[in-house]
Amino acid sequence: MKRYLRHPVVHNALALYGIQFAEYVLPMITVPYLARVLLPAGWGMVVFAQGVSGWLALVLEYGFGFSATREIARSREDPEHSARMVAGVVGANLLLLFAVTVVAFAVYFFVPTFHANPVYLWLAFVIALTQGIRPLWYFQGLEQMAFPAWLNVAGRLGVTAGIFLWVKTADSGWKVLALQSVAGVIVSGVILIAMYRRIPFRWPSLGLSIEALQTGWTMFLSRSAISLYTMANIFILGLFTNTTEVAYYGGAERINRAVLGLLQPLSQALYPRMSSLAMRNRKRAAEAARLGFFVFGGFGLLAGAGLALLAPLVIRILLGPQYQPAVMVFRVMTLIVPLIAVSNVLGVQWMLPFGMDRAFNRIILGAGVLNIALAVYLAPHFGSIGMAWSVVAAESFVTLGMWFVLRRSGQQFWTRKQEQEA
Repeated sequence: MKRYLRHPVVHNALALYGIQFAEYVLPMITVPYLARVLLPAGWGMVVFAQGVSGWLALVLEYGFGFSATREIARSREDPEHSARMVAGVVGANLLLLFAVTVVAFAVYFFVPTFHANPVYLWLAFVIALTQGIRPLWYFQGLEQMAFPAWLNVAGRLGVTAGIFLWVKTADSGWKVLALQSVAGVIVSGVILIAMYRRIPFRWPSLGLSIEALQTGWTMFLSRSAISLYTMANIFILGLFTNTTEVAYYGGAERINRAVLGLLQPLSQALYPRMSSLAMRNRKRAAEAARLGFFVFGGFGLLAGAGLALLAPLVIRILLGPQYQPAVMVFRVMTLIVPLIAVSNVLGVQWMLPFGMDRAFNRIILGAGVLNIALAVYLAPHFGSIGMAWSVVAAESFVTLGMWFVLRRSGQQFWTRKQEQEA
């Protein structure tokens, strides 16, 4: 037992669960409080701003969570290469910051909700900046996530305490974003300092920055496409309906995301290991993928069924009686739990480590386009419940698409024939 606990994947997974606890579980502690204090309209405004923040952070993070992690994992014994890689990513972040700033001003001028409440937008911008420059990918590539994990937990604990102490009225939603901004600045600053204590500092050059952008381009496309059926939905719902509908959908989506978050640390810890095995031992990689398929898929089925059954109780306890319309939204969204669990193994843990980036991106982009088309039609007519069905359709497209591509290309891991031929 001790031998397994000392394994780098297990150790890294435990550290990543610390981050996941900070990112998903701790906010769930404040959700019942905020949903009741801010009321649907006020909490919907916070959710709307956080949705925009997520989009802006996505641009700054680019695809570095995958591309830079993969490069650091493959060459962790070469400090000079790591220093050049870090310099390239930092330079790329600076270039992307200009684009993000332009987008933020466009949102301010063209989205009436933010033009009337600018403090929500600019606090969301600060949150996005701190998330986008945080070099978790460096420590993940080294499989040394303990320090940044505990630092994230500390930051989230501070935000959680601040919410209970400071947010007291329905018009104080902006304080939630202010607390997240301050914590983000501190945590990101400390992690950056810790990274540069491990590697020599290199000034980012235009060449290194462009190289980092090129390396992460395919991952950025896939993450951007994923955002078309995740973060985009809250933004679209806010444009076509009102902040109350956003609160119904956002409440159901956050509970669902917290459950899915239980798998995320294991997925992040397994990814660098699968990337390494893909280069050295296909048979062992296939064995690990099969085990992951049963673990992830089993969790998804059990969790999805349990949440659907307990939906009325979950919504009443976590959100309150004023959010009764969110029950059906939540029941629909539980369908994506097993879908995402399975597609994670098919895509992130198998297609990406084996360099099937192009096929992966095509599937994700197709799902994103499908979601946007459905969302634009369903949101104005059916509100939050229509948006939930749009997400289910997109996730079904992803899972079935990955299964079809792997089977047709002969790259499936669920049969032993391929690893014998490799």
